[in-house]
Amino acid sequence: MVIAFTFTWLFNPEVGGTERVTDILAKELKKRGYTVIYIYSVKRPTDNDFDNPAYKTIYIPEEILTGPQGEAQYKQVLIDNNVDIVVNQGGVMGSCMTFVRTPDNCKCYTTIHFNPQYGLEGLFSNLARLRNNSLIEHLKRIYRIFDYRNRKHDLANYLRNLYTYWGENCNNVVLLSPRFSQTFKDICPNFPTEKISTIPNPLSFTVSTNIQPKEKIILWVGRMDFRQKRPDLMIKVWKKTYKHLPDWKVVMIGGGEEFRQVQKLAAGIPRLELLGAQPSKPWFEKAAIHCLTSSFEGWGMVLTEALSQGVVPIAFDSFESLHDILESPHQLVEPFDTKQYASKLIALAKDESLRTQLQTAGLAHAKSFEVETIVNQWETLFKAE
Repeated sequence: MVIAFTFTWLFNPEVGGTERVTDILAKELKKRGYTVIYIYSVKRPTDNDFDNPAYKTIYIPEEILTGPQGEAQYKQVLIDNNVDIVVNQGGVMGSCMTFVRTPDNCKCYTTIHFNPQYGLEGLFSNLARLRNNSLIEHLKRIYRIFDYRNRKHDLANYLRNLYTYWGENCNNVVLLSPRFSQTFKDICPNFPTEKISTIPNPLSFTVSTNIQPKEKIILWVGRMDFRQKRPDLMIKVWKKTYKHLPDWKVVMIGGGEEFRQVQKLAAGIPRLELLGAQPSKPWFEKAAIHCLTSSFEGWGMVLTEALSQGVVPIAFDSFESLHDILESPHQLVEPFDTKQYASKLIALAKDESLRTQLQTAGLAHAKSFEVETIVNQWETLFKAE
């Protein structure tokens, strides 16, 4: 059986979460005897660093894919490569619409790798945030706030129309959590319920069976992005916390366009290290606690990565799928109460017995997200019709 993963960009696992998830799934499917191919439409500079001879990769330029002959050319690619199943990974991207126009004998599934309210959650706070302190930016901010209702209306319509299109052209839409089903239906109430499936993301790392003694490190991993990942909130929490935890330090890993702004916020704060973009697994192996401060997530892969390496996560209770991953009240914080976050972080850091208890439970729970289990769910979906 031949499976084609489609997306706007090449599936380089070092570039993004969707790409990393696809790479993990593709490797397991290949191990099970499937032939996997990648199809994408936009080149990025990082493509030059990606060498993946394991999968046939087909590039169809976006201007061709979305042009008058794009559908016909795309279908011919699927026919020529004997593709049985297409998994479209661009569930919130209108640029991926042609990818689901498959031949009649080819099944098609579209995955939404985010909260179905993609862009709607946090829209007001994003529009209201000052990008800089110039007069023109203050004026732009006023305009954005006044235009909020129009932007929200337009975005909701875009998502509704896109999701309706998936329903008309796909076998199923796959969400990351059953908790997102109602959110999806709120946006697209006429979508056929029988076409909604839920499969979580697989683990990036193998669940560790040899946990080394943890160091007094509080780890934050993510893109330096004030709209979603909120590194500024991590800094606010640590400013409220560091005097109470003199033996601990915070390590923040991640790059991004707003890295320099994060550096300015972090300047002068004791025991706070910004290390930029680098592999996170060595730090998960050492750290005792992991902090997630995101405004929203689709899944929050860093949480399951933390669990798999015996790190105890704590997070704002700001997205539905969080409850698929974390269950203890010691790890859940009211959004976006930095005072409560600091209090719970201090309690976790000072109570080694509690951390050990949560670590043991987390390692057991992480096994439910192992790639073998997740691909079993995909195979069940493939065979359902």
